[in-house]
Amino acid sequence: MPSPLDPFIPAPDARERFAVTVRAPAALVYDVACAFDMQSIFAVRTIFRMRERIMGSRPGVRVPRGLVAELEELGWGCLLERPGELFVGGAVCQPWLADVKFRAVPPEKFAAFADPDLVKIAWTLETRSRPQPHRAQFGDSRDRHGRCRPTPLPGILALGPGRDLLDPLASASRRPTQG
Repeated sequence: MPSPLDPFIPAPDARERFAVTVRAPAALVYDVACAFDMQSIFAVRTIFRMRERIMGSRPGVRVPRGLVAELEELGWGCLLERPGELFVGGAVCQPWLADVKFRAVPPEKFAAFADPDLVKIAWTLETRSRPQPHRAQFGDSRDRHGRCRPTPLPGILALGPGRDLLDPLASASRRPTQG
């Protein structure tokens, strides 16, 4: 099945895909996921604090906000959105630095963007209506290195910014897939 990320990173160096089944209308799941404060979960806050300590970064002042709003505030850009159904986020960064700065690249330039000193990352928040039960897919994460460098805590830094976001909302188990 084609991914909404295909036009932005057609040949990723890394890819993760996660799905969770939620017994609720897809548009409602999408709205809740976009507005969900990911750092309201203790384990997520702990991961961010651990990274700050390990990497020696400066903790930022954080105002609680929804996932999409927080990521946009951090510098992620919206590559594509279909409200109630799909959000594609993307940025370039140097995740091996202590204080990571995300920088949005315009959607029309994202696929062609190549800088050997930056990692290009894109991810989706998707919901799809299914007869019974509804399936919310969160999401597809890819990264593309202009030049490979060691990445501390790669599962946290290089791939999807909140792959476990929907777990508190889920009524069934998450099924990871490789693709």
